[in-house]
Amino acid sequence: MKRALEAASKASTGTSGSADLFCDVCTEAILQRLNEQVRRDRLVREAHIWELNNKMTYSQYLSTQDWKSAKAAALAWAGQRCSVCNRADEELHVHHRVYTRRGCERLEDLVLLCRTHHAQFHGVLSDAS
Repeated sequence: MKRALEAASKASTGTSGSADLFCDVCTEAILQRLNEQVRRDRLVREAHIWELNNKMTYSQYLSTQDWKSAKAAALAWAGQRCSVCNRADEELHVHHRVYTRRGCERLEDLVLLCRTHHAQFHGVLSDAS
């Protein structure tokens, strides 16, 4: 059954890949069930992202696994170096360029900054050079 479901998920109605395991009616029914599962999974993810953005503060969000995963990806993507001065010997911060995709950040939404440049960006320091 597992082999049949894998074949059905990769096939579409009327293709030769589905013909050897199921008739068109069965293939269509299986694909419909799989599509429904994908739709349910998407709705669950959207509800989770809504909660991250509307039910918790930003500081609470920073303690979630969602943020920890995004932060780890940003650190790896930037090569563990400040995007401004290229330093790796100072404490690094992952800074949001935009906050609109909290919970589903893209790598381009985040920038890696050393502690000094992050403070400068937020106006704590007047000049970080």
